[in-house]
Order: sequence, then C-alpha cells, then structure tokens
Amino acid sequence: MESWILTSLAVLRVAQYAAPVPTLVSMISTESVLRAVALLGGFLMAAGWSAFFFWSAHRSEPAAAVDVAVICLVQVITAVVLGPGWTTWQNWTYGPAVGAGMAAVLYLHGAARWVIAAAPVVLYGVVPLVVADGLDIAGLLSGVGGMIAFITLASYVVHVLRALAREVDEARAAESAAVAREAAAQAGFEERKRQLRGLHDTALTTLELIAGGALAVDSAEIRSRCARDADFLRSLLMGSRVDAPTDLTAVLAQVLHDRSALGLRVHPLFDEVPGSTPPDVVEAISLATREALNNVSKHAGVTQAWVTAIGMENGGVRVAVVDRGAGFDPVTTTERGMMRSIRHRMEEVGGSAAIDSELGEGTSVELTWPA
Repeated sequence: MESWILTSLAVLRVAQYAAPVPTLVSMISTESVLRAVALLGGFLMAAGWSAFFFWSAHRSEPAAAVDVAVICLVQVITAVVLGPGWTTWQNWTYGPAVGAGMAAVLYLHGAARWVIAAAPVVLYGVVPLVVADGLDIAGLLSGVGGMIAFITLASYVVHVLRALAREVDEARAAESAAVAREAAAQAGFEERKRQLRGLHDTALTTLELIAGGALAVDSAEIRSRCARDADFLRSLLMGSRVDAPTDLTAVLAQVLHDRSALGLRVHPLFDEVPGSTPPDVVEAISLATREALNNVSKHAGVTQAWVTAIGMENGGVRVAVVDRGAGFDPVTTTERGMMRSIRHRMEEVGGSAAIDSELGEGTSVELTWPA
C-alpha cells in the first residue's frame, strides 16, 4: 500500500512540474535576463530535487523536511520575481508546494508533520505581502484555502489507506497462522497414521500370531522379533524413529528374515537394487512389503512367498511380492484394508502399487518407485 501511495505522489509531482513548463517558457522569453535566470534556476532546482527525492532510496523524514524547505526557498525567489503576478497563472510553484505538503504528511509523524506541511501554505500567503504591492487578496486567500484543502484531504486519504493496509496485513497474518496450524495438525495426523500402520505391521501382527497359537513363544527368533517390536513401541513413546536407513536391500532382507522367523518361507531375488534410497521411500517399500507378506500369512493359506527387488534405469526400484495361495476375485471382493494401506504408503512417497489376484491362483503385489 505504501508503494502505491508513493507511486501516486510521484506521478502527481511529475504532473505538477510538467504543467507549468509552457508558462515558464513564455515568461522567460519576455522577462529580463536576471529574472529569467531566477525563474528557470528555481524551477530546475525544485524539479531536480523532486526527481532525487522520489527516485532514490532517501525517502525519509529528514528528506521530506528538505523537500518542503526546497519548495519554500523557491517560493520566496518566485514571489520576488513575480510580485503582483503571484496570484495569477504565472505562479508555477502552487502545485509543487501542495505536493511537498502531501509528501510531508506521508513521511513525517506526530505534530511536526503538520508544522512542516503548513510551511508552504504560510509562505504562499505571507511572503507576497512583504515583497509585492497590489496583490489580489481574494485570490491569495482562495489559494491558501485550496492548499489547506488539498493537504488535509491527502492526509485523510493516507490515513484511510494505511488503516486498510493494516487490516489487510492482519487478515493475511491470521490466514498464514491458520494455514500453519492446519499444516501442523495435518502433519501430526499423518505421523499418527504412520505410527498406527507401523504398529499394525509389527507388534500387533506378532501378538496375533502368538495368540492364535501359530508360533512357539519360546524360540530365539520370536524373542528377537519381540525385541525389535519393543524398540519400535519405545520409539513411538519417545516421539522419534529408531532409524532412518537408506539401504533398501538391507531393510528388505530384515523384513524377509522376520517373516521367515514367523513361519513363512520367503524366496528372495534382488538384482541391482540402488545402494542408497531416500529414507521415506525405504520405509514405505519395506512396510508395504511387510504388510503384503503379513497378508500371505493370514489369508493365502500357504507357507511360501517370493519377493523380487529389481533396480530400474532411472534410479528407482520395483519390488514384487507373489504367493500361490487362495487369491481373491478383484471384481467381487472389496479391497482389503491391507491392500488400501499398501497403495497409500506408496502414493505418499510418489510411488505406486499394483495388486493382481485371481481365485485359486494366488496374489501378486508390485511396488514401484518412482511411479
């Protein structure tokens, strides 16, 4: 908003100096050399200062005061030259004096701005009375009244615009704060979902299998699995992840080892898997693979599965989890919660999951990153 006000004042100032140029040219051609030099010199000094004031980085309170001082000096020079012609069209300083008063109102603060802004008005009404005879008093008073009206109106407009700008800034700040709070809440919700998915894939699955009698609770592998699940639960309580691995091969190998310990024989085939993958992608693929293998254990009715991980030319990876179990009919069967979760995990990191199954022919889950 301040920039818009400044631009408007600059455009007005250009017009205030451009308008009297024909008048000055006409006057200089008919005046004596001394008077012509005084008129032209005053005009060039005031115009040059205005250009410096508006198109430089020195628009400050002192500069605004200097702006008024320059036009006041030029007013005195012009009043001496014009004499009784001060109240006529020959007085080119009227517009720039109003502009200087407006600039003072914009840049100065407190009572000082009114004192400084009033200086050109006072000089307009007083100096001619001292240096000239035969003035048009009615015209002089009319000019003073016009200057007061213009500067007062400018002050009111600036006040209103600044108040509106503050309201807009406050509204934008409130909106930004609301967006930030919403983003924080969404991030918390996403983290909560991640934790719940991890809990489902680790501790809950282990407990379900033990409770169902499918696993012997006194084996070393089960104790190791329970210890890892305990570490995961501890990390949730502490609010941080245990690891942020980037080696997908090592993480997948651990997933397959865990499933083997829980009674599912997994046949792995890894080929040119990237040595370093973004941690969030490693987590998404490993958890999706773990969930697909959990699905084999719970629903396929078989004790074997095949996991293939192959690197792609673009630096990505494709992982397939295949079983030859009961399968399901994708047309008549509502997609299981596990399958939806697998898709969501991959989509969150820019990947995809393709799930294909047929009754009696097993199920294939293909994870691809990037999609």
